[in-house]
Amino acid sequence: MKKPKPVEYQPLSRQVLRSLLENISSRGLGPEDKLPTERELAHDLRVGRNTVREALKSLEMIGALERRPKRGSVIQAVDLSLLGEVTQALWLRTDEDAIEMYEARRTIELGVLRLAAANATDEDFQRMEEANAQMEHDHAQGFAPTESDAAFHQALLGASHNRFLIQFGRLLEEFFRDVRQRYRHDAAVAKRTLDEHRQIVTALRRGHVAQAERIMEGHLDPHRKPPMSERTSNKAAARPKRASAVAKKAPRTRTAPKR
Repeated sequence: MKKPKPVEYQPLSRQVLRSLLENISSRGLGPEDKLPTERELAHDLRVGRNTVREALKSLEMIGALERRPKRGSVIQAVDLSLLGEVTQALWLRTDEDAIEMYEARRTIELGVLRLAAANATDEDFQRMEEANAQMEHDHAQGFAPTESDAAFHQALLGASHNRFLIQFGRLLEEFFRDVRQRYRHDAAVAKRTLDEHRQIVTALRRGHVAQAERIMEGHLDPHRKPPMSERTSNKAAARPKRASAVAKKAPRTRTAPKR
């Protein structure tokens, strides 16, 4: 029988941070709206002002808040690239966390395809194709096409014309942008990725959603095998060379009979 996982201790400031975010959401507050004062928040949340101050500093660090003279704490549009870094630092501590992040990305990007097929404009398709053209150029120059790869997926998200999917998807893209940068440029993988991008665009233009979904399933599978040519070359490199027939055989030596 498996032992239950121990409940992770959360500092009070983190609990207050979560309450603050819920408070902002429930009030429908957005950029340029003002938060209550530290004193008011401490009273409402029944905690000390120092705890509230720590939570507010955390929101400042990710660009969600700005302290202004005579106005106090004002909500800002979140810097997604910084938020992506914070997400990695706070959430992605185990392999299981990373797997769940892959699953979240897969769910969002597969869901986006149906909306993109229905809502994409000529400008949306143009942005996807421009990202693919830049990716081809980067590949030809021997550069890792990290930015152009991310630009394609952002253009695909934009084609859904769903604000919430776009925001969630962009946050995930910021995480995967950092993941991509950790791996060296692999020409075979870059070519395969570009081919799949183009196949997805073609399928969406024709309204073939099921086909686009099949391609995207393989495209996002972190465990898929490399292309056959790549596997063959890898096997060839790993296979030990056979010595030539004549050879390299060691001559037999006769042992003298024992007396």
